[in-house]
Amino acid sequence: MQNLSRMDKPKTITHYVLISSADDTVAGFTSTLAKSLEDQGFPARVLVDHRDLKKAEIETVRVFIVVLSEHYAICPFRLDKLAEIVDGLGARQRVLPVFYYVPTSDVRYQTGSYEVALGVHEYYVERERLEKWKNTLEKVAGFGGWPLQRTGKTYEYQYIEEIGRKVSEHVACSVELHSRVQKVNELLYSESDDGGVKMVGICGEDGTGKTTVACGVYYSNAAGNRFDYFCFLDKVGECLRNHGFIGLIGMLLSGMIGDSNNNSDIMKFGNTNKGMSILKRKFFEEEKKLFLVLEDIYDEKQLQDIVRLTNCFSSNSKVVITTKDNSLLHRHEIRLYEVERFKTKDAFQLLSLKAFNSKNLKSMYLSILERAETYASGNPFILEVMGSYLRGKSIEECVSALDQYEKVPNKEKQRIVQISFDALEKCHQKMLSCIAFYLNRQDLQVVEEKLYRQFRVSPKDGIKVLLDKSLIKINEHGRVIMHDLTQNMVKDNGDITT
Repeated sequence: MQNLSRMDKPKTITHYVLISSADDTVAGFTSTLAKSLEDQGFPARVLVDHRDLKKAEIETVRVFIVVLSEHYAICPFRLDKLAEIVDGLGARQRVLPVFYYVPTSDVRYQTGSYEVALGVHEYYVERERLEKWKNTLEKVAGFGGWPLQRTGKTYEYQYIEEIGRKVSEHVACSVELHSRVQKVNELLYSESDDGGVKMVGICGEDGTGKTTVACGVYYSNAAGNRFDYFCFLDKVGECLRNHGFIGLIGMLLSGMIGDSNNNSDIMKFGNTNKGMSILKRKFFEEEKKLFLVLEDIYDEKQLQDIVRLTNCFSSNSKVVITTKDNSLLHRHEIRLYEVERFKTKDAFQLLSLKAFNSKNLKSMYLSILERAETYASGNPFILEVMGSYLRGKSIEECVSALDQYEKVPNKEKQRIVQISFDALEKCHQKMLSCIAFYLNRQDLQVVEEKLYRQFRVSPKDGIKVLLDKSLIKINEHGRVIMHDLTQNMVKDNGDITT
């Protein structure tokens, strides 16, 4: 195979959110929503015509916001693209409908203005295409969303705030992310690329955002036809420690079928040679290019196993690994990107986003943010936890909170997270404990069901509180995840779920 040319290099994604809208909302509600999302660190592209929307861009979008207004169904190209989006919806993607002064039933059953628009289309659109539009609209109406009503007691800005909170559950904040992703991609596609398997390491201390950068690199390469297979595996070091090399082989093959968390049959391949031959046939002999991310590598032996694994891969496959120990990468002469702490400007943006839901600094809180930034020393995770803890507090309460933080050495990150934990109500502490001990990295629906069975109350409000405090997140696959620092802190407190 030939080396990838410069034109084949991935472009850094600039829009993780796409807003599909008609002309009757674009100058008002839709533009206000887009500006609000951008202020929160989520750049959004607004589409009205839709004809220039390419499949490659659809594949990289995390959240599709569909503003269903009276004019939405008038444009056939818009309905075509909506059908394409819904039909190709990936596990990491979400559709969030906004029923803009249109009853949900009008969209679901194509009545009212939607019946009129589709009735016009009947004269010049083939029946199969029309039925596809109807089925798509019915599906979109089934995704839930926000029904704006002229007689309602909720204002538009309140809906926009709620949409922003929902987007934040599925999209990583873009502060400083794009430049970091670009630097890793430059290493992956350097001029010295010899056409073999290229490995790049992402390293850094706890809380600097190694996983966030790795996710950004993964999705920036997922667009187009550059690779035949993509796989993102977390907790790889733990798997190697518990199951050895055969466990890594099983983990990769399970990941290929979209079940990377299922290790129940991880040893089914019998022995290492059999597993290696399966991988070699799948990738090397069939010349299938793989883009692989392996997270949390601990030691020399684990890295040797990964290097051994790459012998099964075809030319121009790419492997990205994350580790805290950059000496591992140096010893194997693997190119590395060291994730740096945030500079003052970026730290202020992240603090402001978490504390005030906007990148725009509030001048009256400037001294508060300066103290928080100095204390966190640019560590993104600590900035996020502190900003979330300060949200909704008065200046006096913020000063008191910072006094409390500054009693803890800023190197003791778990004790910093402990402050947020101690401030939770007891019921929310128990939910967090249950997630840390038993439910981390499970699907949100599974977590909600098990928390309900455990505590006999709806966990939705509790999960929202934990999300707002940055103690848990929901990843692109809809799984509840907890940072290692948070999980270790909770486990140190012991299981308090009973």
